[in-house]
Amino acid sequence: MTVLDRSAIAVSSATITAVFELNLMRSKPEGTVVVATSTRTLFRLWLPTVFGASMLVAEIPLVAASAARSAAGGQALAAIGIGVAILVVINTPALAITPQVATEQGRRVQRQLWRYSVAVGLIGSIALLALAVPPGSTGLNALFNLDPAVADAVSAFLLGLAPNSFAVAIRRYLHGRLIHARHTAPIIWATLVRIAVTGAVAWVGVALWPGHGPLIAGCALSLGAFLEAASHMPSRSSSPSQP
Repeated sequence: MTVLDRSAIAVSSATITAVFELNLMRSKPEGTVVVATSTRTLFRLWLPTVFGASMLVAEIPLVAASAARSAAGGQALAAIGIGVAILVVINTPALAITPQVATEQGRRVQRQLWRYSVAVGLIGSIALLALAVPPGSTGLNALFNLDPAVADAVSAFLLGLAPNSFAVAIRRYLHGRLIHARHTAPIIWATLVRIAVTGAVAWVGVALWPGHGPLIAGCALSLGAFLEAASHMPSRSSSPSQP
């Protein structure tokens, strides 16, 4: 099982836990009828999040396939492999945001969670940026014993990928708001938009600038994540308990 597969499973597990907890908080013990209703609600809210997590597993191979067609395809693929492994580690704190937001109660707590999400995203993006430039990149190259060409590709990929952490943290917050409002269907369409945009930017970018495959791959992943998060913003602003 790959690192990316484990990440998708972690996202789905965290989300179903949040949905289940939210359902228990709002259910009333009235016998087996409530249990049946709770089960239907659980899967109705959870399935769109599963679709989103599953589709995002296909996002990396789509970008990798485009990067493989760049001028230095082998180096680009190596950079994507290393960069995605780093991204999964750095984005791990963001995975806990959705359950926290989905089960929160009160406007004050919601505002605190919004600020926390922004902070987590900014820290993650700064960490990726720090690893893309010296002295962070020097230490990273020594850790993986990278040759100069691959090291440059990794730095370029992380540079384009740096904004991704912020977008992911905001996306996780907004997913929590959708679960809290019991309206997760928009996740499906937002995910489809993200995959389409990420793939289009990666393939068109490599076709136009074949010498910058790793940078284009990182930028495509970041842009896709930002567009998905942006597509959820109206849902947040229309929530009756917005921060």
